[in-house]
Amino acid sequence: GNGASSMHPSHSADADKKKIHSGQAPLRAPLRRWGSRTTSSTDINENSPPVVLSTLSHGVLASAEGAERRARLGWVVSPVSGMLAGALEITLTWPMEWAKVQSQLHKSDPSWSLVRTARAERLGIYKGLPPMLVGAPLQGAVRFTTLERIKALLSVPGEPVGPGTNLIAGILAGTLEATLVVTPVETVKTRLVDANKGIRGTADFVRKEGFAGIYRGLFATVCKSASNQALRFLIFGEYKRLVWGDRPSNEMPPSQALAGGMVAGTFGSFLTMPFDVIKTRMQGLEAARYSGFADCAAKICRTEGVAALYKGLGPRLGRAVPGQGIIFGSYELISQGVTKLLMLPP
Repeated sequence: GNGASSMHPSHSADADKKKIHSGQAPLRAPLRRWGSRTTSSTDINENSPPVVLSTLSHGVLASAEGAERRARLGWVVSPVSGMLAGALEITLTWPMEWAKVQSQLHKSDPSWSLVRTARAERLGIYKGLPPMLVGAPLQGAVRFTTLERIKALLSVPGEPVGPGTNLIAGILAGTLEATLVVTPVETVKTRLVDANKGIRGTADFVRKEGFAGIYRGLFATVCKSASNQALRFLIFGEYKRLVWGDRPSNEMPPSQALAGGMVAGTFGSFLTMPFDVIKTRMQGLEAARYSGFADCAAKICRTEGVAALYKGLGPRLGRAVPGQGIIFGSYELISQGVTKLLMLPP
């Protein structure tokens, strides 16, 4: 036969041993049966049969290729799942978001009525939804991608994610989403709701105030988003640790993730409500009244009382509690589906 077919098995064994001893392959490998006893890679030495060395080297290469493939495709799972979960959440909870914004904008008008306005508007309450259908999916993608990347960097594979990691991930995710997505989208949404205009009103707003106008209230939005996501990720992480224990987090049933998201949404919304009110005021049609974050907070407290910082809490809880349940629950379900679709191990 040819030279390849006549090669002695020891040549293959020598090559495999060189890979192992040179550090190109890790010394730890899965347990395998060798004869009548169980062996591990610590039993491999120069006297090992060629078939064992060959099997070990092929297994190491396959494992490395699989890990590389999972890491590469894993970058797709988080943003896709986050986008779909975000779109689903804002679509189902928009009426409560509209009610919250209206309540925050009309606090100083004693004759204004939320119920009367809603009855008059009917389907017109959805005029501010289009920009959110763009922003919410992007926000979900940035949020959950940042969360997964930070967890991968700061945690040990196979070990539970600590509260400090979830806190840091939430702060970074909230800051990034506020800067890249939330501030411009929320400003446009608030203006459209306040002016009772459809999506075409966006062009009028940008033409009048310029591109910088869509970044009004940036600091307030960063404060709200960073604190909000930090609290939500922290609370949801602790919920998973208490309820799900050390079992793989990606195997948690969506129903339990739904409940955890609702718990996180409740506490997160209540504790960060003042930031949300200030943000809305600074992005409304009367934003010019305020010179900055501190000025806005001071004027609200001085003219309307401290309680005004919690105006719209009811509608916000009405959106955030089921909304965070939907987004966390659907994210877990969607990510499992995307993982299977991409043929990734669970």
